Amino acid sequence: MDGYRSLAQHMNRVAQTDWSEKTARSRFESFMAAYRKAKRQSPHNLPLVFQRVDVLFGTNGDVQNIFRLESLGQKVKESRPSLVSKKKHETVLQDLLVANTEVKIKVASGEQKSQELTTPNTNDHALNIESQRLAVKQEELKLKQSELLTRHEENRQKLRAEVLTRLVEAGKSPAEVREYLAIMDAVDNPSSTRP
Repeated sequence: MDGYRSLAQHMNRVAQTDWSEKTARSRFESFMAAYRKAKRQSPHNLPLVFQRVDVLFGTNGDVQNIFRLESLGQKVKESRPSLVSKKKHETVLQDLLVANTEVKIKVASGEQKSQELTTPNTNDHALNIESQRLAVKQEELKLKQSELLTRHEENRQKLRAEVLTRLVEAGKSPAEVREYLAIMDAVDNPSSTRP
């Protein structure tokens, strides 16, 4: 875990990031997985970043043999990298980390720009939804108003028929019936009777 801690500290210092050991491990493992995939797909045509990693591990697997032999207790002097080779590898690794940092910074700034670009679209989408919701509410209110007007007219017609029936039963003349109906119409529509 010390390697991941060191990588996290280096990235935090160089790129002003906030990496934890877990983040460093995840990024390193995903980078190495991408390297292995690129190596499998086109071993002779690797991108520059992966070429640097390839130099670290050697094209013929020398480093893997060193680790395998040392783990078995067999130390082979000629298989060990020299001090110059170690410094070269450290320089390449440092260049690799800096290049990786630059890529991450570019990606982060691209993500920030994409967030800035998507925010207005999100706001427009929210406004569009709100506008549609209000239009639906307005239609509902119109329907309720129409329904209330229809009920009011039905009730007015029922009342008019009931009054007419009672007036006829009471023996009122057609002129008197018209007077009562005119009074009812004036009460129902006060603006239509005013001059």
